[in-house]
Amino acid sequence: FAVVRKNGCFCCVVACCECPPLLLLWGVLSMVWAVLGMVDSLTHLGGCVVCIAGPIVQAIYCIILFYMGLCCVMLWVQHGSEILPPVFQAKGPDGQTVGSAQGV
Repeated sequence: FAVVRKNGCFCCVVACCECPPLLLLWGVLSMVWAVLGMVDSLTHLGGCVVCIAGPIVQAIYCIILFYMGLCCVMLWVQHGSEILPPVFQAKGPDGQTVGSAQGV
C-alpha cells in the first residue's frame, strides 16, 4: 500500500528506496500471489456450509492484492518502463586513453 501511496518509494525501517524495476517486481509478485490465493480460496469452498466465510474473506483480500499489484505495474509504466538506465558514457581528458590494456 505504501508503495502506491508514495508513488514508487519503498520505505524500510530507516531508509527509502526509489527504484522503478522494484515496482515491476513487486507488482508482478503481488498479482501472482493474488491469483494463487484466489485458487486456494476456491478449493476451500466445498468444505462445509458454515466454513464459507473464510474463503470469501480470502477472495476479497486477493482481489485487493491483485489491484495493488496492478497499481504498482501501472506506476512502473508511468515512470517510463525503465528496467536498466540508458547507456552511460564517460569521456576522459583529450589525448589520454582511459581503460586501455597495458602490454607487458
